[in-house]
Amino acid sequence: MEVKEYHSLREIIWLMLLVAIVYYQVHDFEFVQYDDPAYIYENSYVKKGLSSDGIKWAFTCQDDKQTLKYSGVENIYHPLTWLSHMLDVQIFGMKSGLHHISNVLLHCIGGIYCFLFVRKFTKSANVAFIASALFLIHPTHVESVGWVSERKDVLSGVFFWSALYYAISKGRYAGHLAYTCLVLGLLSKPSIVVLPLIVILIRIYTSDKSFTSKNFLQATLKYKYWLLTAIVFSLITFYLQRTGSHQQFADQSSIMSRVPSIVLGYWFYLYRSIIPLDLSFSYPLPAFGQRLVTFSCIALFGLFYLVWALRHRAPALFFGVVWFTLCWLPISGIIYIGVDFTVDRYLYFSLGGFFIILAQYLERSYLRRMLAFAVITIFSILSYQQVKVWENTESLFINATKSQPESYMGWTNLGAYYQTQYQIEDAINSHKKSIQLNPRAHISEYNLSRCYLYKKNYVLAAEHLEKSFKIAPYYKPTLKLLETLRIRVDK
Repeated sequence: MEVKEYHSLREIIWLMLLVAIVYYQVHDFEFVQYDDPAYIYENSYVKKGLSSDGIKWAFTCQDDKQTLKYSGVENIYHPLTWLSHMLDVQIFGMKSGLHHISNVLLHCIGGIYCFLFVRKFTKSANVAFIASALFLIHPTHVESVGWVSERKDVLSGVFFWSALYYAISKGRYAGHLAYTCLVLGLLSKPSIVVLPLIVILIRIYTSDKSFTSKNFLQATLKYKYWLLTAIVFSLITFYLQRTGSHQQFADQSSIMSRVPSIVLGYWFYLYRSIIPLDLSFSYPLPAFGQRLVTFSCIALFGLFYLVWALRHRAPALFFGVVWFTLCWLPISGIIYIGVDFTVDRYLYFSLGGFFIILAQYLERSYLRRMLAFAVITIFSILSYQQVKVWENTESLFINATKSQPESYMGWTNLGAYYQTQYQIEDAINSHKKSIQLNPRAHISEYNLSRCYLYKKNYVLAAEHLEKSFKIAPYYKPTLKLLETLRIRVDK
């Protein structure tokens, strides 16, 4: 039976009302001193709005005029995301609240396409409502929406869900629209290179065919152009990562040294999906021994084997776990992407499969629907509180030190914020805490040097600057400050 359109419209309105309740507060939020300067208000191309130079830079990643203040912003190829930031500046100027609202609106559009896709996929508006509500208000998704610099998540989310919707539609131009959405999504965030594989998974899951290697190969051949497109964007991203400033950090990190964080990260993501408490922009790698890593590896391979063995008897479980794992692979750390152990924003697409199968389960009886209502209510309350974290720089970093006090990144960034407010003693204490947690925290060593220079304690300033250089001799601010001090001494 076809879903009645007016029922769907009613449920979409309820979904938008739910988002408004959770996210309305962002209208007067500030930019934060965590990538927002590099991405928006101190980016020489973005802050001009839409311009020929900016558009050229967005697509070529070539800063010919050497005007960029921050390195690393060109390490990811997402020209549409850059253009969206430029358009915001063109229309709103630097009114930060309106940039936040743009994120929320894109999140809403993605949620609508999520609803339309799940409705067509399951032929149930109730299932679609539950699944899309979970997507829209899950607490781990707050980072993607409440952080302006994470525009690439919500923008690519629009194209991710619309590609899935058109991929299973039967209209005359549905296939062309789906492929177009794939390309636009890749131009917004390259990590959705897994989208062709998810479409293949959906095709096999919804057909009468079983999950066999032969059926997978047949579906793969059908979407060969999608896969080739994804491969091209993967190569572009890999090239930019290898030639950009991230390579300096990647050279310090081998794949074997990342194995603990890769394996433990998988289980940590699953845990936080179910219990989204004590959320932060940064999480420390938990203390671990060889036994824990070995057990986690065995458990992970055991999970994969069990899911594969039960693929015919429990196809929904196979569907959810494979969806999650496919989305996890690009951000797992197999290829170096950053120093973070795990981050909330990487769950933005990963939970889609679980949301669908959970919604199908919860929709089957009145009591289960009441349970769904309770889960959505609890998640909405948690998200409402989590949104407040992104109000300004101070609230963001203080939350990090309270919710994850063992994360040196929280203390490093809080110290840097205190420096901008000339609260030097607070800054020194924060950086010392960071170094206590991670003796190789070279940015905190550098910032301590700046703090002691401000206090005219040149002995301690030189000591911490030397430590920063020994830990990270490639760190440009340290090199620049060393050169400045040498010039002053020579004079």
